[in-house]
This record gives sequence, C-alpha cells and structure tokens, in this order.
Amino acid sequence: MKLSVKEFGAYIKPPVSRQAVNNAVVRGHIVRGQDKKIDTEHPINAAWLRSRKTGNHRPKPTGFGKPLAAPEPEPALDAETLLLRISEGNLREVPKLELDKMHKLETLLKVRVEREAKRGELIDRSLVSSVFGKLYTVDSNELKTLGIKLSPDLSAIFEADDPEKILAAEKRIDDEIMKVLSHIKRIMDDALEVWPVAQ
Repeated sequence: MKLSVKEFGAYIKPPVSRQAVNNAVVRGHIVRGQDKKIDTEHPINAAWLRSRKTGNHRPKPTGFGKPLAAPEPEPALDAETLLLRISEGNLREVPKLELDKMHKLETLLKVRVEREAKRGELIDRSLVSSVFGKLYTVDSNELKTLGIKLSPDLSAIFEADDPEKILAAEKRIDDEIMKVLSHIKRIMDDALEVWPVAQ
C-alpha cells in the first residue's frame, strides 16, 4: 500500500507527525519512492513498521530531566539493501555514515566477485552472450518461421487449398510457437536473475 507522508504518519500506531516521518526518511529508516509515496510493503519500510510494533524503535522522551532508555541498535544492512535505499532516495538525504558503509560494502563485494572469478565460480559474460545469441538465432530463423513453412504442406496433406484455411493454419501454428517462446523467455530471465555472471 502506497501512502503520502501525512497518511503514513496517521497509519502508524501510535500516529506520528509529518515532520517525524520526514526525519525518518532523511535518516534512512524509511524509503520514499520517486512518486513521493511511502510503500508499506517495501522491505525497509516493512521492517521499520515491524520494529514499531515490537517496540524496537527509539523511545520518546518521557519528561524533562528523565534519562532516556538506550536506543536499540540499528539492524545491519547488506550491500544490496543499502544500494536500493540510496537509489530510491535523494543522495543528499543519505547520512555520511551510511555512504561510508556503502563504500566499504562495495569494496568488499568487488573483492568477493574477483575471488569467485579466480575460483571459476562465475559464468563468463561473453559465454552467456554467445549462448543467448545462438538461441535468439534459432528463435528468429527457425521457430518463428514454422507457421509459414508448415501451413502449405499441412494444407496439401489435408487436401485443403482454400487460402483462408491456409492462413488460419499458419496463425494457429504461430500462436502456439509464441506461447512456447514466451515460456523459454521466462526460463531464461529467471536464470539470469540467479546466475552469478562475471563482468
């Protein structure tokens, strides 16, 4: 569910002011999208909302002169979450400490990728490109042209020389092939999401 800053403040139990929500966005505890809305299902926002329900948020002052309870430590962020948070917000709004964390995490990720490449644990990008290029050639030159190639032969087998029936047969074959190609594309897209590819 996407909410404005005001709606998000009212959605929280107990409700908080717009300023409090904006402060949480600036500190990086809440992520606001390009449309200026706050998505309650975004992983960072959902985690923050859960922490409010379990009492793991910073306590408010209970009165002048009374000591505050020690704040709960912020959960550690992995590099992907940190990069996602920064990409969805204004870079100027990200605290310097978090930018420093991102820089260190990026360095660690680079070292890890280099180590995995040396161990042969990554698939070379040129190999992936070559294989997918060959698959695309098969799709374009062989599968997508099956309808126009087969419909006249099938019409001859069934002794039907009506041009409309030949076109109908061609369209029927093309429709089935497009379904198969869509399925292949889904499998390839899923593979690309999980395969570690060397740069």
